[in-house]
Amino acid sequence: MYQSDTIIAVLKRLNDTYFLPAIQREFVWKPAQVTRLFDSILQDYPIGSFLFWELERESRDKWDAYHFLTDFTQGGTRNRQADLVGITNPVLVLDGQQRLTALLLGL
Repeated sequence: MYQSDTIIAVLKRLNDTYFLPAIQREFVWKPAQVTRLFDSILQDYPIGSFLFWELERESRDKWDAYHFLTDFTQGGTRNRQADLVGITNPVLVLDGQQRLTALLLGL
């Protein structure tokens, strides 16, 4: 199901409801790519869609999840593992991690 949302609303859910599955690569965007993303947003260009996976209660303990980066060091930052116990409705981001991380770090 397609659903439109604001950037700020999505960013508020990162590391609270939205997490990264272990299958995701690390954040690899270079500063120029982050700049182009913000430039696209400021020019009101579309930045693509995101793919989210709502975990069912009975399968939450079967998936390793990670936090989105909140601090970044070029070439040395690792995502911290997330504990989904106690998260009411965890959602894994299958597509959009690079864009969401860039927005989170940039804002």
